[in-house]
Amino acid sequence: LQDLPLDRTAVVSPWIPNANHREYGVRSRNTIAPCHGWLHALVYNDKLHLIHNQRSGDTPVGVPSNMAQYTALGLMIEQLTGYEFVEYVHWIQHAHIYVSQLEHVDEMLRREPRRLPTLQLTEEGRRVQDIHDFRAEHFELLDYDPHPPIRDIPVLT
Repeated sequence: LQDLPLDRTAVVSPWIPNANHREYGVRSRNTIAPCHGWLHALVYNDKLHLIHNQRSGDTPVGVPSNMAQYTALGLMIEQLTGYEFVEYVHWIQHAHIYVSQLEHVDEMLRREPRRLPTLQLTEEGRRVQDIHDFRAEHFELLDYDPHPPIRDIPVLT
């Protein structure tokens, strides 16, 4: 992004075809195919946009975490490249809610929506110069007003 910001090929993929292929009688080297990844970072009008393509997403449990993680990555890329991070787009091909989660999802839907929080880098985070040096303490969540937690949401069927 720094050397060729208009190139449109800054794509990160977790998919390793020879480790994830499916063939009768051949054991995959991965336990599960990657659910999230395929991140396309592009600079448009001198602004940073991230498009996240997710193969499969557990909507009540996994997807909110994925959204926070990739937003944090956008902030890291903004810090390292100087391009203002203005957009995060999240595509999910197979968004699902397991039957065992329905009761919990019904409870979520009964709740009054609240304002979304803002994630930002701390002052120390704005001094990081290497992507490998970012840590959780380099981020802060502002205006977070959550409902009480819904505990023990199952993550399988």
